[in-house]
Amino acid sequence: MDAILVVNAGSSSLKVQVFGLDGGGFERRLRGQLDGIGLRPRLRAADGAGAVLVDRRYRPAEIRDLPAAIAEVGG
Repeated sequence: MDAILVVNAGSSSLKVQVFGLDGGGFERRLRGQLDGIGLRPRLRAADGAGAVLVDRRYRPAEIRDLPAAIAEVGG
């Protein structure tokens, strides 16, 4: 299956979505967000049906900046 990764990086959040390319259309497979970067970081992710896959809070020192957020989400 082919897929498209969409990434939106802001000053205090990182949002990602993955869309599958099936039958000539798009279908969301995953949606996630790590917000509160440097303050009260929280990672949430759900599958295409909306079922929660991850809901985790971090200490501020664990996710201090955008590079740390990218490493956590992409790692």
